[in-house]
Amino acid sequence: MRSILEQSRQKFISLEEEIEGLKLYLETERMLRPNAFDFEIQVDEDIDPSFTRIPPMLVQPFVENAIKHGIRRNEKGWIQVNFKWKGKFLQCGVHDNGPGFNMLKSAHKSAGLEVTKSRLQSYFSGLQKRDPLTLIERKDEHGTVEGVSVYIVLPVVDE
Repeated sequence: MRSILEQSRQKFISLEEEIEGLKLYLETERMLRPNAFDFEIQVDEDIDPSFTRIPPMLVQPFVENAIKHGIRRNEKGWIQVNFKWKGKFLQCGVHDNGPGFNMLKSAHKSAGLEVTKSRLQSYFSGLQKRDPLTLIERKDEHGTVEGVSVYIVLPVVDE
């Protein structure tokens, strides 16, 4: 909790700090849901997490959604978070093996999703037309849902 509070007060943090916060969050959630899911966090080798600086708390809400909505009750879940360069921006992918968007078909609108999307768009105002957030329902060749992937384009700051 302290890490999350400290990060929320900063304008930018290192990717290393973001990853450490995500690991702590995922490990805590996994303790609350024993054997419910596994996770992994991958960072491309051409990224130096200690020098790459991003706004805090943009990835965590999507990881939280993957845990809350992306774990099937009858099988073990998995969540993967990966970071790679997408031009001059950092792209984060959050992937799960859950039931897909059926949870989005309800009238419920995620306030966290809307706030995070608004924050992301504010970082890209004045730049080329870019949607910083893409949600994809992954399906196999038979149309069976295999999970959801969320791609977040993160602004990077050189300090």
